[in-house]
Amino acid sequence: PGTPVAVTIMPPTQIAPVGTQAFLMAGVVRADNFYRMNERVEWSIAPCSVGEFADFDPGALTDVLVGDFTFPRKISPTQVIGSTSREVVRVPRGTPGPGDVLVARGQTWVTVTSRAEGTSTVIALCPTVYGVRRSQTATIEWYDARWLFPPSTAAAAGAGTVLTTNVARLTTGAPCAGYRVEYSITGGPAAQFEPGGVQTLEVEVDPNGRAN
Repeated sequence: PGTPVAVTIMPPTQIAPVGTQAFLMAGVVRADNFYRMNERVEWSIAPCSVGEFADFDPGALTDVLVGDFTFPRKISPTQVIGSTSREVVRVPRGTPGPGDVLVARGQTWVTVTSRAEGTSTVIALCPTVYGVRRSQTATIEWYDARWLFPPSTAAAAGAGTVLTTNVARLTTGAPCAGYRVEYSITGGPAAQFEPGGVQTLEVEVDPNGRAN
């Protein structure tokens, strides 16, 4: 029952703004569906991906006393060696209390950051697991944008009104020309977008960063 049979990773997909840190957890599952502690986990970011590892689970000083000689460490910006924890770990995420992340016994963690838009493909592999379930993959989609939605407004029935969403780069403040904004009418009195009289409309952000 104690044989390691699979690696888990969570969350499998996420979206994050550039310059922040995305949090990932991996665990090694036994045949009885419990996590195994002190199991080596090899993290890597696939070639052609953006991003690099920012932080990782350092383990505990007492790990060597129970025979865990993994010595968690960062090999390179795209490679980290970790070990599943022997205790529940609280990882602060910059906000007190509810902002922290709890990592269970038998899990380990890393954070990934990126300075550019794109996709990070992150792989967690346990060498003591045999078969196709020895590794799992997570993807992180990075975006370099911030947006300001149109405020609530009042208009006379039968008259038109213009809604504008402003989209700009997080890093430079430059307009995000080419991004797309989707508007949908989801309730209230009968209304429609013009031209076309449709209920859902997709608008491309113009060179000034505005989607009207």
